[in-house]
Amino acid sequence: MLAAMTVVDGACALTVADYEAQRDSADPEVRIAQGIYLLGLGNGFTYANAALATGGQRPLYCAPPKLALNEDNYRRIIDEALRKAREDGRVRDEEPVELFLLIGLSRTFPCA
Repeated sequence: MLAAMTVVDGACALTVADYEAQRDSADPEVRIAQGIYLLGLGNGFTYANAALATGGQRPLYCAPPKLALNEDNYRRIIDEALRKAREDGRVRDEEPVELFLLIGLSRTFPCA
């Protein structure tokens, strides 16, 4: 999945560097704005899962049905995915953080 990052148009993506700067910002408005973005991103993945299920395809990830994910969950999932990618030397600051959320969701909530 990391190979897919090379073909993604990053014009609208949040880079890893920008994500980390916003996450670590002392400005609460920056963190709130990032949280809203992460919630929207997570909702998009949820909708994609629903569309895949409707079409009889395998979902991207399989979170427990009663689990309500929030921006703090998404930040932890992204941070863990970035940590693992850095251990493997497979992350650059200009890469889109959105793919790390997707990778993290699929690792955190694998489908049986």
